Amino acid sequence: MPFFDKVKKICSDEGTQFFIGENCVVLDVYNKNSYVLLPGFCDVHVHFREPGFSYKETIHSGSLAAARGGYTVVCTMPNLNPVCDSTEHLALQKELIQRDAVIDVLPYAAITLEEKGRQLSDLEALAPEVIAFSDDGKGVQSESMMREAMKRAKALGKMIVAHCEDNTCSVAVISTAGAMLKSTTIKGSALKANGGRSNATCDLPRRPDVPIMCVMSQPRRALR
Repeated sequence: MPFFDKVKKICSDEGTQFFIGENCVVLDVYNKNSYVLLPGFCDVHVHFREPGFSYKETIHSGSLAAARGGYTVVCTMPNLNPVCDSTEHLALQKELIQRDAVIDVLPYAAITLEEKGRQLSDLEALAPEVIAFSDDGKGVQSESMMREAMKRAKALGKMIVAHCEDNTCSVAVISTAGAMLKSTTIKGSALKANGGRSNATCDLPRRPDVPIMCVMSQPRRALR
């Protein structure tokens, strides 16, 4: 990241131009009336698809697109091939990041092995190298396993970024509202998330031993 390493200060000459450079040694000059200066953005949920799915996206192409849009930090989800569920698998991704990224790329690790919800990953070994833990796209269905993951993540100073979905509620919904929607099928991940049995994650805030700061939902996904 040679350019970003050099951007230490932003200076101005009497309000007509601004300069970007280290100690105000000019690297580039811009007319301030043509641009708006903002801090670099951070996207905490991206899919760069490497290793395993480079035909969809690569660390290089994804980070270039992010930089073009003003993002200087991104956090990549672990649903790769292999899944980022061990230090060995993480090392493959970090090698690509070190080689190809043009911005800061911070990986997530999976909560469970292969994101299958059967056994927790080695959170303690992974924690120093990742931003947080997530089984992105898959909800951990076992309440006891999710509670254990959250306790261990808390002890490590890491977040659990959960996909809050109860698979027993993922039923097909057929819309009959008009010709455009009459054949639409929407899985009920957001439509029925609060119906029937509670999701293991959503049940935990009522338990004093596992404090939760916030829960984020994305209902737009149910409306696609």
